This record gives sequence, structure tokens and C-alpha cells, in this order.
Amino acid sequence: MIRHTPIALAALLLIVSFVSPSHAFAPSPAPLAGQVIDKDTGRPLSGATLLLDEAFRSAVSDAQGMFAFHDLPPDEYSLTARYLGYAAEVRSIRVVEGDALRLLLALRPVAMELDTVRVEAGSAPSSGYRISSAQLHNQTGSDIADVIRAVPGVQVYRAGEDGSRTTVSLRGARPDHVRVQVDGVTLNDGAGEAVDLSSIPLMNVQSIDIDPASHPGAPGGEIRIRTLNGMQQDAPAWSTAIEGRSPGAMQGSASITHRRPNGQKLNLFARYLNSDGDFDYTDESGTTTSRLNNDRERLTLSLSGETRLLGLLVHGSVGGDIQEAGSPAPIYQAPTPEARQTEQAWRAQVRIQKAHASVNPAQLQLFASGRTRSFVSPREQINPATGQTVLHFPSDVEDHDLRGGVRLSKHLSLLDRDRVAVSADLIGDATLERFESVDNLGIAAFSRTGGQIHRATLAQEARLQSRWQLGDYVLRTQLDGRVDQLADAVEELPLPFSGTADTELSGRALLRFAPEIGRWSVDLGTGSAFAPPSFTHRFLVESVFSLGNAALEPERIRDLHAGLNWVQPLHAGLTLSSSLRGYLRETDNLIIWRRNWRGQYFPDNLDRATARGLETAISLSGSGLLNELHSAFTWQRVLNDTPGSPYQDNRIPFQPDWFGNVGVQISPTTQLDLFADLRFTSRRFSSESNLDVYSAANTGLDPYTTLDLAVRWRQPLPQSGLLLLFRAGVDNVSATEYELLERMPMPGRIWHLRVTVQKPR
Repeated sequence: MIRHTPIALAALLLIVSFVSPSHAFAPSPAPLAGQVIDKDTGRPLSGATLLLDEAFRSAVSDAQGMFAFHDLPPDEYSLTARYLGYAAEVRSIRVVEGDALRLLLALRPVAMELDTVRVEAGSAPSSGYRISSAQLHNQTGSDIADVIRAVPGVQVYRAGEDGSRTTVSLRGARPDHVRVQVDGVTLNDGAGEAVDLSSIPLMNVQSIDIDPASHPGAPGGEIRIRTLNGMQQDAPAWSTAIEGRSPGAMQGSASITHRRPNGQKLNLFARYLNSDGDFDYTDESGTTTSRLNNDRERLTLSLSGETRLLGLLVHGSVGGDIQEAGSPAPIYQAPTPEARQTEQAWRAQVRIQKAHASVNPAQLQLFASGRTRSFVSPREQINPATGQTVLHFPSDVEDHDLRGGVRLSKHLSLLDRDRVAVSADLIGDATLERFESVDNLGIAAFSRTGGQIHRATLAQEARLQSRWQLGDYVLRTQLDGRVDQLADAVEELPLPFSGTADTELSGRALLRFAPEIGRWSVDLGTGSAFAPPSFTHRFLVESVFSLGNAALEPERIRDLHAGLNWVQPLHAGLTLSSSLRGYLRETDNLIIWRRNWRGQYFPDNLDRATARGLETAISLSGSGLLNELHSAFTWQRVLNDTPGSPYQDNRIPFQPDWFGNVGVQISPTTQLDLFADLRFTSRRFSSESNLDVYSAANTGLDPYTTLDLAVRWRQPLPQSGLLLLFRAGVDNVSATEYELLERMPMPGRIWHLRVTVQKPR
């Protein structure tokens, strides 16, 4: 039953009406066209070469100097126009979905032949994937996890129905090693607790970048999210949506953007979710039973704005998420119908730079975030299914987490002449974190470490980028280096530059080789990163069953990855794109949970773990009946690789040998879209890799296959200027029971219906 609380009342006041990888998933059409002329005479230049560097796309002007790029995904590009005997011209452009961009490129004649093609700094090689706004518009999910689960190497862990805690693993890395950023604000440090992606609504997202490779500051990879904060030109004036999902979930969201003639911009976003969360499942004995106390209520708010002040461009944002939920016990424990958990999280940032700087001005960023959590479970509870009293270990725990800091970044162009361009990015970070965990019961046997635990980090980063013209080919390089000084302390505030701080070095090198005018590229990268133990691992005693370990060593991660990307236009307006990547990751001192003879779990270092794998993605896109056909597949082995260990070559928890998906979007008309997505995985091993004699051998989660179907209908209302979007579908058509986490069953078949009303600009 859906409950009505102060959260719901506040939400109702605010809401009254209302991947694809860059080389693996196809874009929506967004035409770019124009004409190339002689600047002095105005005559058309036939045979001029046009190069879109980031998209690996090229075109040649016709007899009238005209050129066009078709099926181009909305994004920011660097367009280079080149013609023999003329100086090359570079334009920074933004392609917006639904708009036709037309350019006039007037080239200046020169007395000598120039063979240098210049590109903007910032087009450094990448080992990751991008999901642009065009691909996001073609998604049928409700949160970030629903979108990125189609990216190769991504595994999603969800502890129940929609709105439940959701984390991800990239290429076999631990979820708490994956760093998540929203509009430049880091939500975790890549070594602490994993970010709950269900707290980031999909409706307000502009683009998502997934970089699964280990690199400085993000040992397990990085997810960078840009939101529709009102700064982008393609943000709707306002949008509102309401969605219902089974079992018993309702969600409403609203976004409004306001722009003033003086350049000031403001965006407000709100989302409210309410779910009773209870559903039936089949337990290990084959008995059908109900999952109780799984309800959730959530309110998400964000406010962002931009203004010019004293010659400076100032951008600020603040957001928060409040939720209250039940806390169902895993299957192997008795029901906990009265356990409750609450969480309040917030984040804020201010970004300052020169208002009229030409390219990449110095930028100052101030950021802060915080979270308060509580969990209460009484000793005696009534099981509503049987009417009997159930005894539990009592719990009354509060956590308080606060982090804040400052970042200063500056881009420098060091060299740009002949066939070589070299630039650098310098970044300085200072961060302070405070964590406090208190057991309000005051029972020593169950208490966690009380008092304040502090972590101070001082980091200096440098990125050196270069572009080398090698005949008809281009070689791009990127070198990242980072120095971290880190200090942990209890009951006092540490300083990272004191004698007690640990100094850690990390770095990464990337290379991309591609033809100057071509549709393929080759990537190669290697790096080393470190991950300090989290507060929970090092200091805290979570309960009588878990112990901390202050003697833990930081984890050191090394990786090597290589990839081939390819884009090929076909006949009838179709485009074929694909990627093939291989990777090897080694982790020294991997932190895992062991069990002692008393049955208590405690964190310990595993000497070495190795992850190796291959990932591939293929996409066929067009503008006719077949809008998109894509597939992604990952094969991997994630093993205990400790030399001489009796448990060497045993699997690391929750890592399958292979997984992937196949999806299709068909558009019979301009208003109707049909979607199908098939996801599959092999058996997932969930024991502690048999790392101790108390762990079960050869256990794991069963493989699963799920088929999701959806339909979307667009209905413009010309008289009012509104756009209606209707989306309906069913997830897991077969209704087969499956688990993403051990002993955390997922609902079977889920029906959903969503109605969105938008007011375009």
C-alpha cells in the first residue's frame, strides 16, 4: 500500500502537472550542411575536404561548393575545412537534434600550400563510450542504470524493484571503485562507497560518458553525467511526466528552464517516487512467497543557474535526495517487517571562469556534498504472514558523511605549428571528508566505531595531449599523471601535507591512431591507479558479524587495453558501426571479506586478482523503418591470481564469464517507435572465491535471460506548441525469477506506462 508522508505532500506541491557507445550505437539523424567559398571572390570551392574530427566523418564539396553530413549524432564537434592553396579553417559547432545546421565557410587564399589540419584542444583519445542526448531520447528505462546496462563491460546490481539501491561494475572492477561525476561534482572518490545510480533521474540527463579503464582518481573506471541544467540550447522550456510501474510504483517528474535576455539562466527539476515494493517470488525451496517491507518513498530536487558578474561567468547548482524505505531481510534471515532506513543526500557546486574567454579559460570550482543515513530494526517484530513474533539483533545506527573541496584547472596550448600540436591541462584538488558512525543502542557488542573519522586529500594532476600529423594519418597521445597525498585520522582533522600522510603516484597513457580522412581508429592505453581502504573497511565495526581492519593496505590497480573502432556508411541511408576491445587488469592487495572461525566477516587484502576480457559492440542505424539494431557482448575471467595460493584461479564474487544484450528499434512511422531488448548472462559466482575454508565451494547465481518490449508514440499539438510522448512496455516478458545480487530476488514481469508533456523552445 502506498503511504502518504510529508515527503509525498512536499512532492505534490512541486509536481502538480507533471548507449550508446560513440562507436557502437547508432545516432539519430541530425543534418549538418553548408558551402565552401573563396573569401576574396566568393566563388564556390569544389573538392574541398571537410573533416569532423571527433566523429571520424569526412565529406567533399561538390561543384557548387556544397557539402553535407547525414545521420550525425547531436554533440559538440570540431569541423575542419581544407583546400589546396587555402588556409585551413576550424569551426567549433554544436549539432542539436531536430535542427538543420547550415554553415558558410569562407577560406582565405595563401601563397604557399598548407598541409596542416588543426583541431581544437580537448579532442584527446578516449578509451570509453558516450551516450548522447539523441540515444537518451531513444531509451525506455527510468534511471541511469537502465541506459548504461547496454554498454559492453557494464554489470548492474540492483537490490530489488525500481528505486532500490543500484550500483554498477565496469570490466570486472568493484562498484565502489567506479567514480561517478554529475556536472563535474564527484559523488565519490572511486575508493569509498559505490554511488547509488537510482538517485540520478534519467529525465534530466543530457549525456553520459563511460570510461571503464583504470586511471588516476578512478581505479575502477568513471561515469561522467551531464544534466539538462538549462545551459544547453536543446533543453525544453518545460517538461513534465508521470509513470506507473508494477508492482505498485508511481513516479512523477517536472523540469522547467528559464532564460532571460541578459544571459541569465535558471533550471529547476523535481522528481517524486512512491512504491509499496512488495512482490511475490519463488524461494530456494520452490515455494512462492512475498517479499515484505520493501516500500520506498523518494523526493529528488535540483536547482541550477548561470549568470555573468564582473566579467565572470558564474555557474552554480544544488541538489538533494530524500528517501525513506523498508529494509527487507535477505532470504536466509527471518522477515524484518518493522525495520526502516532513511537517507538524506545533497550536493552543491560553484564554477567560475572568465565570461568572454576565447578557448578553455582557467576555471575555479568549489564543491561540497553530504549524506545522513539511519537504520533502525527493533529486537521483537511481528511477521504479518504468520502473526508470530520474530526475534532479531536490534539495530539503531546513524551515519554522517560530509565532503568538500576546491578544484582549479587551466588549459595551456604549448605548441601548434607545422605537423605537431601539444597542449596541457593542469589541475589541483584539495578535498576534506568527515565520516561519523554511531550506534544509538550503546551496546558494546553491537557498536560501531564512534566519533569523527577524517580523510584529507591533496591532489595535483597534469594532462599532456599531442597531435602528430604522419602523412595521411594522425596520431594522438594523452599522458595523465597524478600525485595524491592522503591522511586518515580518528577524532582529529588530518593535514595531507603533514609527515603522517601517505603519498601515492598514479598515471595513464593513451594513444589513438587513425587516417586523417577515414572511418576507423585504433586505441591503446595503459595505466596505474590506487584505491585507499574505505572508512567502513578500515575503521568500522558494522555489527556482531562484521569487523574493521585498520591494517589494510591500499589497493594498486594496473591495466592495459586496446581497441578498434569502425564506422561505415552503407546504401539506403544505413550506417554500420562497431568496436572491439580487449583489456587486462591486475589488482594487488584487493580488499575482500573473509570469515573467521566464529563466523564473523572481516576485510582483508588478497595479494592479487586478475581480470581479462574482450568486449564488442555492433550497431546498424538508419532513418527509415529500421532506426537502430545494436548488440554488445563481453567475455571475461575475473580470478584470484595469488601465486602459490591453494585458491588460485578461483572466481571473484558476482563475476560471470560472459554477458551481453541485443536491441532493436523500429519506426513504422515518424510518430511510432517499437523497441525490443534481450539481455543475458552466464552463471555468476558469488562465493568469496573460496578464499577461506569457511566459504562454500562452486556456489553462484543462476544465469538469466530477460526480454523487454516497449512502444512509444509522439503526438505534436501544433496549436499549443506542446509535444506529447506516450511510452508503454513490459520488462522480463517471460516472468522468470532471477537475481542480480545474491538472495535479493527481482520482481518477475513488470508493466510500465509513462506520459510526458513537453514545451519545446
